[in-house]
Amino acid sequence: MCIVKDILLESKPKCLIICFLLHSYLFGGKIMVNYAEAIKRPFTDLKKFLIGVVLGIIPIVNFFVGGYEIECIRTVIKKGKKDYRLPEWTNWGNLFFRGFLSFVIGLIWIIPLIVILLIALGSAFVSLFSLESAGVPAYNAIAGMGAWLIVLIIVALLIAYISPMSMVFFAKDYKFGDAFKLGKILKKTFTGTYFMAWIISIVISMVIMFVLSIIPFLGTMLSSFIVGVMMYTILGEVYSETE
Repeated sequence: MCIVKDILLESKPKCLIICFLLHSYLFGGKIMVNYAEAIKRPFTDLKKFLIGVVLGIIPIVNFFVGGYEIECIRTVIKKGKKDYRLPEWTNWGNLFFRGFLSFVIGLIWIIPLIVILLIALGSAFVSLFSLESAGVPAYNAIAGMGAWLIVLIIVALLIAYISPMSMVFFAKDYKFGDAFKLGKILKKTFTGTYFMAWIISIVISMVIMFVLSIIPFLGTMLSSFIVGVMMYTILGEVYSETE
């Protein structure tokens, strides 16, 4: 485990350089989010880290990890009172319940994608049937599917961009409905700070997953917990910095 930590921490300077360059481009070097603390946070306590990794690989049981990541948000969400240590693994019932709720929130956010996909498939089926009955080549129906595919991709990107902040809203007061206050969520997400934090989170996550991919099976287990804690720490900071 120490080897894994050393590998990742060796790559941290590269990640921080990326963070600085991206932020410098838009904000003249003013970095509002402490990316260094977010990157090293998963490794601040080996015991807590191992618990998260082990629980994260077991279906249903991994709801505990979802709840734990919500706690990681809460500990950095208050400006001036941020705690970058890993939270304690306590109140297991609450962790499981909040992890389950975060899972449900994620499912609700992808409902628009499911609806669009069903409409696209239904439309394609009707068009194909009608065109074949009229003796028109079927590729016209396929061309129609291309338009729906573009819509699906655009909506998927919007959801991937907006939905992470919904978890932060939920974490603030543990209120399920707060995760769907679209107006307030959009106000937070359509800012330069959030945009750069979202981009940087993706870049760093890809670096971490690439580095750990050299470890068969175990790499996936490790990267899942590391990326979750790191990403939600960053987003929790974004919330506090845009208050």
